[in-house]
Amino acid sequence: MNRHILFSFLSLMLCVNATAQILNIDKNEVGEKDKKWLVNTNLTFSSDQQKYNVLDIFYVGDISYKYKKRRYVFYGKIDRLTDGSLKIQDAGCFQLRDRIGIKKKYSWDYFVQHQWNGAWGMVNRDLAGINHIQEWVNNDSVDFFTGIGIFYEKETWNWSAVSPEKIPPNPLDVTFEHPRLNLTAKYSRTFKNNIDLVARVFVQSAILNKEVINRSSIAGQINIPIHKKLTFATNVDFIYDTHPPVPVHNFLYSFSQTIGLVL
Repeated sequence: MNRHILFSFLSLMLCVNATAQILNIDKNEVGEKDKKWLVNTNLTFSSDQQKYNVLDIFYVGDISYKYKKRRYVFYGKIDRLTDGSLKIQDAGCFQLRDRIGIKKKYSWDYFVQHQWNGAWGMVNRDLAGINHIQEWVNNDSVDFFTGIGIFYEKETWNWSAVSPEKIPPNPLDVTFEHPRLNLTAKYSRTFKNNIDLVARVFVQSAILNKEVINRSSIAGQINIPIHKKLTFATNVDFIYDTHPPVPVHNFLYSFSQTIGLVL
């Protein structure tokens, strides 16, 4: 069992934080399926006393337990930056999953999720769904998975991230709920020098007022070992939403870099 603790977190936000649904396809290490417990935790905390106390907390991690041919996974992410009483960034999600058939080429993945993102004005987004995952390749150097599924989504947004000229008089929170089709794919490659490349894509579609709406994402990550116990990672994420619930940007992206300490 490896425990990964984030030693430092450096983030360059090129636009708005583009945290979206969790892609329900994991990067599986060969032999991982036989381990009963798996734990992966990344955490950073910093505090800076200026005119107000600046507090920065970032946590992402998961813990999973294998029982027979099932694996139960709990995932959490919190990204919070405050300056006194002002919330500069407040985003996160929690997800619980039940993966069935983890040793087979085909598997099922049931999940529920709660998510929020103050930078967007997303008060909350709740999901419940199922994915059918197909494993095409999974060996020491390459893995490739695809999936198709459906989930029910209920989300509530406020107008805090909307341009003033687009805000109606006496605005109320907006709530949408509908089912979505979920198409996913994930590819990863580990090179001889242990550099790890991961790419994933998803397309989530729904019908709203007799019109098809889509939310799509392409993301990539590269992990570079710099020491036996240190890894440098670069992450980039692009999201395009054809019909956001309130008139925020359709296109969002983020860029971040991390240094991980492996114990």
